[in-house]
Amino acid sequence: MVFFYLFLISFLSAEPSETIIVEAHKAIEVYVAPTKFTNRTNYVEAVIPEDIVFTLTSIYSKAFDSTELNVYNQDTIEYVWDNCNYKLDYKKCAYKNNHYTLETRVTIDKQQLVVSMYLYDPDLQVISIGIITDESTVRWIQQQRTVMKNQQTTSPQGTVADTQTIVKEPEQLPLKWEIPPSLLIKHLRQASIHVWTGAKIIP
Repeated sequence: MVFFYLFLISFLSAEPSETIIVEAHKAIEVYVAPTKFTNRTNYVEAVIPEDIVFTLTSIYSKAFDSTELNVYNQDTIEYVWDNCNYKLDYKKCAYKNNHYTLETRVTIDKQQLVVSMYLYDPDLQVISIGIITDESTVRWIQQQRTVMKNQQTTSPQGTVADTQTIVKEPEQLPLKWEIPPSLLIKHLRQASIHVWTGAKIIP
């Protein structure tokens, strides 16, 4: 009996156990990560509006589901999910909070520009991709000239006349004119359309 009372007292005086609160949202949520740039040239600029991918995603993702899909970026996610630092590791946070993630990568070299978008499901598996490229263009400028030369000729009757002769100068090597690839808003728009056209999201 003594042991029973001791057990009862210890049970009643014990500290309450911690409660784990699991937060869940009904809508499908997509986190749009900041665009990553890899520029291997010194003469091709890659400048886009900071929120353009987020804006395009907000527009074209509605074609999949206009009412049950919410889109967030680095500036807005913390107002809805403040339990994780998306700036530090957004994939870890997306996995923790059961989010989809959209990554955009822009790669530029001398010959080609590539815009690639990857849509990850909450298990960090790629379920859709959109890739758009822009190639450099080469133009060759010929360096052979045709000139007109004036000459005076005398006829047997002693008449002097001016004549023109077409002369081709020796041909030189053509000049190479290379137009580098350029990053345009249309490339991002097309990649975004491809991602959401091929996306199959299961709530």
